[in-house]
Amino acid sequence: MKRGSSFGIAVLALLSVICPLITAQSLVTGAISGLVKDPSGLGVPNTQVTARSDAYGDTRTATTNATGEYHIPLLPPGTYSLSASARGFQAATVKAAVSLGQDVQTDIAL
Repeated sequence: MKRGSSFGIAVLALLSVICPLITAQSLVTGAISGLVKDPSGLGVPNTQVTARSDAYGDTRTATTNATGEYHIPLLPPGTYSLSASARGFQAATVKAAVSLGQDVQTDIAL
């Protein structure tokens, strides 16, 4: 009986160490999501959206889906310049601030 309870205690101790590490890993980045809209407010599909870190100059890109929505995950915290360009529209740039574990909603009007 002691052997079984010792094993149970060892498993609980191991889980108490591993679980916080897994949670911590998911909170080291944030994301930016939103809608790229035309002047009438409708979503613009197949639009390239680029996020450029103001601090480091790193860039990440995404393409909007059929309804004009985009998502750029796994961004380090900081301020980003978001630019969007689509054929037939004038390009637009906006700013977004990414925080740990947050998905910042930022729409872009073309």
